[in-house]
Amino acid sequence: MRILVRAPNWLGDAILSLPAVRAVRKHADQLIIMAKPPVVDLYHGLADRILDARWPLRAAIKNIQECAPDSVLLFQNSFYSALVPRLAGCRDIWGYDTYGRKFLLSRAVKPPRDIYSDHQIYYHWRLATSLGLAQGEPQLSLQISDVAVLDGTCPWIGMSPGAKYGEAKRWPATSYVRLGMALAARGYRIALFGSGTEMQACQSIAEAIGVAAQNLAGRTTVPQLIAGVSQCSLLVTNDSGPLHIASALRVPVVAIFGSTEPRSTGPFGTHSIVLRRDLPCSPCHLRACPIDHRCMTRIHPEEVLDAVIRLSRVTSLEH
Repeated sequence: MRILVRAPNWLGDAILSLPAVRAVRKHADQLIIMAKPPVVDLYHGLADRILDARWPLRAAIKNIQECAPDSVLLFQNSFYSALVPRLAGCRDIWGYDTYGRKFLLSRAVKPPRDIYSDHQIYYHWRLATSLGLAQGEPQLSLQISDVAVLDGTCPWIGMSPGAKYGEAKRWPATSYVRLGMALAARGYRIALFGSGTEMQACQSIAEAIGVAAQNLAGRTTVPQLIAGVSQCSLLVTNDSGPLHIASALRVPVVAIFGSTEPRSTGPFGTHSIVLRRDLPCSPCHLRACPIDHRCMTRIHPEEVLDAVIRLSRVTSLEH
């Protein structure tokens, strides 16, 4: 059976869908992944064929028709992601009943009432289980390339100061600078991770921290990003893709949350500390804060440093 999987667009979401995609792989004679760069890099070695989801509509339809999938499984929730395979002539299309697309689906699964009440990894996993394609508990993991991104002769703390969804998810750059300087004084080197759009912001943070910091934002492929995070003793991060990379690699995480819900998109597994403020306006799930960003500005660098030290002690004792 040829199964076409439409992957999520965001790096973090795509990582959290991997356990479900791997389960689907076991049921497919041929697995076709349709995804946008750069998340396509996650599927090399897993998919038999990869289609670029950025193609114009006519090209996307043509490429799906050439693959002739028996079934299409949508881990992307949009109306458009269901429309494209339907226009390509696919009759067996599975996915959540979201965004008014039920009439396009042959097997529509009702989504949970509150998508923020449980971790997002289960959102994807339960879609696969409800269709008989997975069972048991999801196991989150990633393959690490052999490429060494960081100097292996010194200890590294990773930082992910960005967040693609919007500035409301970002702990202030000045706070990352103060934290980085405190960690550098303790003998750590600081690796800053992020996308190309975050390169300049990360460069400013690195320059303010000093020679102990190295800016890798916008300078790594996804496999190189995974390799770099794997070399860190710990990652300090906003709600971002690198957070889920660290969780999948069992790298300890100090996660800073404000506008989003850590029950849904926080670290998955052990060896993590989530820092947030219990405020009436949080989580708001907005891209930009309409007031004073108090959910983030009230989390102080000294508090984050204390969490890094506590988590470092625990993990070093266990390892």
